[in-house]
Amino acid sequence: MPSIARMPVTVNVTTKRSIVSCADPVALDASMSACAGSDPLKGELPGKKKKARTIRSELLVSSVSSKTTIKLHQLPSPSYLNECLLQRYGAKSKVVDFFAGSGWDGLVPQVDPLYHLPEKRQLRKRGQLMSMLRAISVMILSAPSQGTSKRLVDFCGGAGHVGLLVAYLFSEWEVVCVDRNPISIDLGIRRAQEASLSNFRTVLGDVLAYEENFDIGTSLHACGAASDYAIKMCEKRSAGLIVASCCVGKICAISKRARESDSPEQLLWKQPKSLELQTSLAEHARATTGKEDRDFMDHCFDKLTRFADSSESTHFTSLAKYLVELDRLKAVEDRGYTGVLCKMEPTSSTPKNDIVIAWPPHFNIDKNAFGEVRIVETQPT
Repeated sequence: MPSIARMPVTVNVTTKRSIVSCADPVALDASMSACAGSDPLKGELPGKKKKARTIRSELLVSSVSSKTTIKLHQLPSPSYLNECLLQRYGAKSKVVDFFAGSGWDGLVPQVDPLYHLPEKRQLRKRGQLMSMLRAISVMILSAPSQGTSKRLVDFCGGAGHVGLLVAYLFSEWEVVCVDRNPISIDLGIRRAQEASLSNFRTVLGDVLAYEENFDIGTSLHACGAASDYAIKMCEKRSAGLIVASCCVGKICAISKRARESDSPEQLLWKQPKSLELQTSLAEHARATTGKEDRDFMDHCFDKLTRFADSSESTHFTSLAKYLVELDRLKAVEDRGYTGVLCKMEPTSSTPKNDIVIAWPPHFNIDKNAFGEVRIVETQPT
């Protein structure tokens, strides 16, 4: 595929809170240590306690992020994709027409979110699907060419938002939607039948129960554990993966129990998963408590994930969510995958706008497709 040159983008992020500075992690660790052993607001107003908890969470995020390599990538641009897809499928193909021509207006109505979603969700869902499709398209273009049968599995696919769109635009691919909600599955089946899509089918059941081989796995806004299960299934089949998770606030609630359990599925929750974030939390623990206290590290990771799910959208909650998704990405990279972390475009499509994109060695991914964004923490203003 042709490559495209992109200039790195530097983003300077600041905060108005004078006590928070990512440029001075030692000071942050000292502040965290002071907060860790006591609650100075005990007995005071709930509002002040909440503010103090928020500040401590921000200090934690700042401290951990200062010890972590922070890097985002841009999704492949529509113009880049159009050039690559044009070479593979030709000017008259549905997918080229979608990216370079008629867009959503050229689709059959059954594969468009406008088909059945409430009006207030329609445009946001379109943005989410377009972002997922841009990542999926690169993966499809780069999938190994041997063999004729190609299968994409959309885990927790619901009524087929992602799956139906892919099945319509890439007719040579079989698309399987896996979900345990029979109402959603029935709606997906009905939409596929009305759109005359013979390459789309559904499986009613849990993610971990799916047994067929596949080439690419996707998941859009599966809750908590389900996103990790989807990633696990992709690794098991050496498949490419595109995963945008939803809630992460409870993903390490059983972290401590996991180490005491003999169940392989419980051990999936041993957090953090990646060597990079384990190292960052260990450094934070040493700076804060003077030792690598595993219980303290578990507590910090639990606080990090819960803060990432905060209803208050701020720079720090977004950064916390990013760290959780980075942990997922780095974990699969530790096991031989290559990957990137991207933001949906526009980011206003959803607060849960991080996409983990990763592929095994036998995928011929053109990494130039992903433009790079570097996030640099600066002194507060």
